[in-house]
Amino acid sequence: LNLLAALGLMLFVLFAGETLFVLKAIGQHLGYYLNNLLEVSTWRETYTGTNWQLNWTLFYWAWWISWSPFVGLFIARISYGRTIGEFVAGVVLVPSLFNLLWMTVFGANAMHETLFGAGHLISVPSTEALFAFLEQLPFAHTTIWLSIVVVLLFFVTSADSGALVVSTITSGGENPPIWQKALWSMSVLGVTAVLIVGEGLATLQTATIVAGFPFTLVIPFLAYLLLRSLKREWEQTRSPIDAYSERRAIEPPPTVETTAP
Repeated sequence: LNLLAALGLMLFVLFAGETLFVLKAIGQHLGYYLNNLLEVSTWRETYTGTNWQLNWTLFYWAWWISWSPFVGLFIARISYGRTIGEFVAGVVLVPSLFNLLWMTVFGANAMHETLFGAGHLISVPSTEALFAFLEQLPFAHTTIWLSIVVVLLFFVTSADSGALVVSTITSGGENPPIWQKALWSMSVLGVTAVLIVGEGLATLQTATIVAGFPFTLVIPFLAYLLLRSLKREWEQTRSPIDAYSERRAIEPPPTVETTAP
């Protein structure tokens, strides 16, 4: 339901907005990303004195890293029986492509209104930008309510996934009871509410960065353990015939001594 609602909202914005402009932007954004990946990956605002990366790039890096233990365990739990190729396609490639489409459909439409329209979105606070943008399109009342539902469903599914993982860990890897998942869900809700009421988004961002920093040290070690686990599993699943054939291919052929007649 979450994905279908988000997909429906995106398709509506695509066809109700500047469709041709968005389609052109998708190709240009993809080309720019591939051509400048190394440059933008090492850009650090060294000579500009600005802090755009701190507030955006580094914050979202910390956000994703802090979520990685929960998301990793949750996806692994629901992906049992899949191959590594299916896992990579379903977890990395498809979501990245959808994210590219989502950001470009909404972002390019907003950019078109800013560059070639009246420019009303420039003065709108960031917390109201989505609703102000949808007001520029037909059926604004319906789409605004749909966007609220989409955001709510994204939050619920994320919180539910995190609660499931934490409950599974505290249950020793077994399927946790419903009351335990509900308890952890309410705990996540309580912590979020306290952070937002405290000092707003800045406090939430700081807490995310602090929580994500320790995992930056753990992730390389986890990657090493993953490679070790895959190598061990591959060795265990090989048949004796395959192992013998590989060993014969590596070992030099035996030498045979011949004597003169």
